[in-house]
Amino acid sequence: MSPKQPRELVVRLATPDELVGVDPRGVLFGAGRLHSGLEELADRLLAQRKAPRGQRIVFELATGAGSAGLAGWFERAVRRYGQLRIEESRRQQAISKRQGMASLLSGSMLFFVGVVLSYWFTRPDSPEFWQELLGNGVFLVVAWVGLWYPLDMLFISRQPLKREVRVLSTLARMPVEVRAVTVPAVPGPRPPWPPPGTAANGAEDAAAGNATAGDSTTGDATAGDATAGDSTTGNRAGAPAADPG
Repeated sequence: MSPKQPRELVVRLATPDELVGVDPRGVLFGAGRLHSGLEELADRLLAQRKAPRGQRIVFELATGAGSAGLAGWFERAVRRYGQLRIEESRRQQAISKRQGMASLLSGSMLFFVGVVLSYWFTRPDSPEFWQELLGNGVFLVVAWVGLWYPLDMLFISRQPLKREVRVLSTLARMPVEVRAVTVPAVPGPRPPWPPPGTAANGAEDAAAGNATAGDSTTGDATAGDATAGDSTTGNRAGAPAADPG
């Protein structure tokens, strides 16, 4: 017996923006989700065997994130998301059907060739070894493989897409509610962004390194000039006086 489905599908959001998109860098700062609220909602509906009658969508928004007056906006976003996903699923169904029909001709030819060769090698006058290896083995498998791909594209691969259309149609009709709840703060302080060693900080480090190298070069040049000046003075002081005679 399948477990009883909840009457509410609760999706928790830290900010209203998480309904439609999530910055993947948020996992570095302790974010609680990898996908948008709408994607989570669609996945949870697809995971249900059947949506119970009267089930509704509840978005729990963090207190202070501006949850007042968002119910209508969220409901329109859910409806629009469902419609767009339905259109996408139907396009995928059309592509799968077109690929199946295109491969049906070549697959039927392969099936025909495999059946003919299988029959040829299973004749009574054929050696038993070749009957088992080619007649009842290789060419029989080739014949069924020729039809497997087009049949899979036409009937099996389209079933998940058809179910997705039905589930998303239900999603587009479900009532939507927004609640303000207290959400625990993100643990720990945020580290500096971008992290050290990335392109942005690498450019800053290079600029700082060039500045340091410039200061060092200037200092060395100044010290060298001072040393040269002292040496010249010393040479003048140590030179013998000219003999007047």
